[in-house]
Amino acid sequence: MKVPALSGEKIIARFQPEAANLGMDYSGRPGTYHVIFLLGRPGFSKRKEKTIAAADAQCGDSHLYFARPINDPTKTPFYKGTADVGGKVFTIIGKPNSEGCLARVETEVEAIGFEDAERIAHFVVMTVLSVLSFQQDVPLAVQQTDVVELNTGTLAIMTRSPFHEMTAPEGMIPKFDREFRFYAGMYREALNSESPVYRFLCLFKIIEGLKGRRSRIAKQNDGEALLRNGEILPESEPAAREWLRTISRRHAWDAQSLQMMFPVEYRGKRFGAIIDNVLRPLRNEVAHGLLAEGEIKVSSDDLIQLWRVQRILPMARLIARKMLLNDFPDCALDSN
Repeated sequence: MKVPALSGEKIIARFQPEAANLGMDYSGRPGTYHVIFLLGRPGFSKRKEKTIAAADAQCGDSHLYFARPINDPTKTPFYKGTADVGGKVFTIIGKPNSEGCLARVETEVEAIGFEDAERIAHFVVMTVLSVLSFQQDVPLAVQQTDVVELNTGTLAIMTRSPFHEMTAPEGMIPKFDREFRFYAGMYREALNSESPVYRFLCLFKIIEGLKGRRSRIAKQNDGEALLRNGEILPESEPAAREWLRTISRRHAWDAQSLQMMFPVEYRGKRFGAIIDNVLRPLRNEVAHGLLAEGEIKVSSDDLIQLWRVQRILPMARLIARKMLLNDFPDCALDSN
């Protein structure tokens, strides 16, 4: 699959056997789905960065070692067991790589489509991995999820798109001032993180911080707010491509990336409305689950909330970037 222009965000690639003859219906149908969670050591992925391929063509890894059976040390070990999650029993299979470390976890679920299958399997398998992670005191990170519709053989791959190489500015040292470096540091923290939730919180902190900075400056100017150009999401694809030229040095954008960055329901809306009605309520929900006092009553393994975060992450990144460039024009994109 060709790597999309949008980098660093969750993407879904679908592959359909010609024999399936389903046209463009990639949503899936009610039936049995085989779901594979490919693991990776945080910060030490064995994947080829620019390749998006099925889990069967990749080598997973983790810090959880499978001891070989004492009675037959030549036998490749694997784990097969059942997990009772939410009153339903699921069969869980864990398979190691050539070094004997847990590389992938698989299960089968009954679902109405690909998203439903991923949601069900994610909650089941993540629950198991979370308990194992605590018991063994090691990270167990999923770097890719494959969902196969067994009736048709159609495969959906959920993974994070790789970042593209960019050319450094002339002289290497970019322009910056004291205030801008605080925001730039938070932006880099967001891009570096493997956690969608943490990335979202970092980006929202930038947005929230800039709004506070603007209020301070307006008070200093006797309440007169400065006009900011382009703080509204474009409505059409041509307008979106032109708008992106003001915030990015990448000029080639594919249709899939544009759909992810500019969700249809938010096109034509001003940043203020999106921040107040979409981003801030979601931030409050996420922050409440992480920071509220008392018992933990929301599972971090719940994919429904994670989906909501992942869906608006590209848009939140655009908003934070546009606001930063508007407020710090001297630190804007170089002309290379």
